[in-house]
Order: sequence, then C-alpha cells, then structure tokens
Amino acid sequence: MLNFYIDESGSNGDKLLNEDQPTLVYGGWIIQDQCSIEIQDDIKQLRGTSSELHYKEMSTKQAIAANELLAKYMIKAIEDLQQKTLRILPVFVIANKKIILCEKFQYALFDSVHGSKKYKQFIDLLSIFGLDKHKQLTKEINELFVNDSNMLRKLDALYQNKDKDPNKTLEEFIQSLKKINVFDKESYYETYKGFLDDVDRKEILDEFCNCDDDLIHSNDTFYSSGLAPTAISPLLDVAEYVGQCLNSKVNVYTDNDTNKAIAASWRTLNKNTLNRADAASSPILHKYVQQIKMEDSKCSFGIQMADILCSSINEYIKISNHHYTARYKKQKNMNNDKHQKYLESLKDTMVLLRILNEVTGGLILNGF
Repeated sequence: MLNFYIDESGSNGDKLLNEDQPTLVYGGWIIQDQCSIEIQDDIKQLRGTSSELHYKEMSTKQAIAANELLAKYMIKAIEDLQQKTLRILPVFVIANKKIILCEKFQYALFDSVHGSKKYKQFIDLLSIFGLDKHKQLTKEINELFVNDSNMLRKLDALYQNKDKDPNKTLEEFIQSLKKINVFDKESYYETYKGFLDDVDRKEILDEFCNCDDDLIHSNDTFYSSGLAPTAISPLLDVAEYVGQCLNSKVNVYTDNDTNKAIAASWRTLNKNTLNRADAASSPILHKYVQQIKMEDSKCSFGIQMADILCSSINEYIKISNHHYTARYKKQKNMNNDKHQKYLESLKDTMVLLRILNEVTGGLILNGF
C-alpha cells in the first residue's frame, strides 16, 4: 500500500498580490508502508519535546537537521529508482499565484458550454493548432495580466467578488484578449474572436467568481480554498501514475483545509463529467488514488514531513529571489557561520531534488 501525505506552504489568505509571498508550494511524500516506521522515528527525534514540527518555526539548528533529513530520504529515493523500485518519493508543485489566477480565468473563459454550438469543436480542440500554439496562447494571456499591474488587480478583485462593476471589467478583459493572435490561419483567428464575442458573460462570471459552497470563504482561507485544486491536480496525477506503475492503491492524507479544497474539486469534476447530481467527493475518475483522508498534522509524521518539504522549497525560492525570511536576513546573517551552514544545507537539498527530477524524467516537479 502507498500513502501520499500532502501539505502546502505559501498560502496567505486573500493577499494574492503580496510580493513577499509570490509562490504557493503544494507537495508531499509517497511512502510505502515498509518505510513508515523509520520516518516516524526520525520525525520524533527531530521534534524533540515539541508537539508538532513546523519548518518556518524551527530554530536555525533544527532547520539544518530538517534539511539533512530531507536529503537522507531523497538519496534513498534516488537509490531506489536506480534499482527500479520505490519506497519513498517526494512530489511537489511550485505555483506562481498570479499565474494560477490567470489560468483559472482562462479555464472559466474557454469553456465551450459558454458559447454557441458552432464554436464547440474549435474550443474543445484548441490543441488542433499544435501544442506549441496552445501553450503560446496561454503564455501570452498570462503575460497580458502579469505585466499589467492594473489589469492584475482588477482580475484579483473580480475573482474575490470585490469588483463594483464585474460586467464592465470582464468586457474589458475580453476585448484585450481579442487582440492576441497566435494562429497561423486568419480563419482560426476570426473564429477565436467570434467565440469571445459570443461567449456568455454571465456564465463566465458565475464560474470564475463564485467558490464552491463547501469551501470556507473568509480572509484566512479564501485564497487557499479557491485556488488550491488548480495546484493540487498535478500531484494527484503523479500519485495515480505511481500507483499504476506499482499496481498499488494510494491513500491520500491531508490536513483539514487541503482536504476541503480537494474534496470540493473532485465533487465538481465528478458531477460535471459523469452528470451525477449526487456525485460524492471520492475520486471516481481515479483508479488507484483513494478517497482523501483527513489527519491532524500533530498526529501525522507524514504531513509533518510534507510541511518540511514544501516550506524548505518555498524558503529557498524566497531567498533566491531576495525575499528574505525571518530565519535568513541578508544583512544580519551574511557573516554568521550557523546561518551560512543552514543556507548550504538548503542548497544541497534543492540539488538533490533537481537530480531526482532528472532521474524521474520530470515526474516529481510541476511548475506553473
């Protein structure tokens, strides 16, 4: 049996445009039962007298030990893969929050059910123009918003239902998108513009602006609840693939907030795909990934390991982009041997992750 423990780092409520926290990292560890006892013992030793491990709250000394623990199990994963076996595997998604929001908007916009039937085949088969063209269209739309701070703020306000005139804002966005042309044939471009003129604005707003009723819509959890499924989906795809390769069921364990976000996503997906009004939150469309089980992180060594993985990755990204953290402040720590050792241990861990990603052919890492 495989167990997949998931956690996140970088969620900060509805403060999407907070430049000090630009990324959201979701990830965790796929672990065989036989490896669980050793990990549990290591977590207990690292935790000491604390009731629970949180990477961002660790002392520098403890964070170094946590990085070394990550390295230990990454090396095990590399050795296992070389022997064509698997006891443990880290998997994670690094998501730029702005890009997630832009792609969520595109997901709501380019839905053939929002337009006339004559555009259905065109929208459903956008990839007919070639994968590169499809990627280019997504890329240029993302850049349109990300490179224009005013448009990005409007998109953020629209998503959070804070726009005083959402219809006007949406129309501005659509007219801007009509200027983007990545198509080789003029007829394709005209069809693209025709769909944008025809698409039902109200349905787009309903899909993009309104969160699932079961998600908590508050300042503390809104952002994570609303956008988490977009980032988590690739993790579940990897878990399904690993389960298929090993012909093993995969139990997924999360904390409360992540559980609600994924359950709501699955419920909507099952309902829309299978046309079942009573679709439950179990992953009907997955064969190997099982229903998510919620665990208290205080009692879950796996979720605490996932916290260390995600938070260390996020901290490395922040430091690399000169967004210094409470633990590592450039001016304060520049000549501090202990903090330099911490930074080196963090870099070593990231090197091992890159090696693992190469060994798996890019399987463990998804980036937005």
